[in-house]
Amino acid sequence: MWKQIDDVFHRVTREVVEYAESVENPVLVLEDLTYIRESMDYGDFMNRRLHGWGFAKLHAQIRYKAVEKGIPVETVNPRNTSKECHACGEVGYRPRQATFKCTNDACWMGEYQADVNGAINIADRYLSGESHSREHTDGNDSAEDGGRLTAPQDTQADATKQETLGTYAS
Repeated sequence: MWKQIDDVFHRVTREVVEYAESVENPVLVLEDLTYIRESMDYGDFMNRRLHGWGFAKLHAQIRYKAVEKGIPVETVNPRNTSKECHACGEVGYRPRQATFKCTNDACWMGEYQADVNGAINIADRYLSGESHSREHTDGNDSAEDGGRLTAPQDTQADATKQETLGTYAS
């Protein structure tokens, strides 16, 4: 099973970086999910499942592939990126997984595709200067460290990540 997951991660991250190469002056902007696990408390069973998500592995593979191509990788604060209206800034809600609904009656947006709304918010945070490159300095249960604890890791990604640590490290 881990080999299949590894293959999917490699394919997806390769496609992300290849797409980024196709645009002028690319920058990949990710949510900083360092402390995502620290506020999770959905019970023992669900916490174990959520802690198994491959945030760290996905970030590490995007980073090492982007660094190889000279593409910078930045992070932004993930707070409310999927709940905040990209048009007016009002915190709305998601009546369905794929739908965002703005609660501001004066806003032109109303309903919008949730992932696109979140992506626009992430891009806006980067463009407004809220992004940062963060150096990894401790061994907390972050998205990065948690990823190493949940599954066999790809040795190429880990080796390259160690070589680039400090440049675009998460």
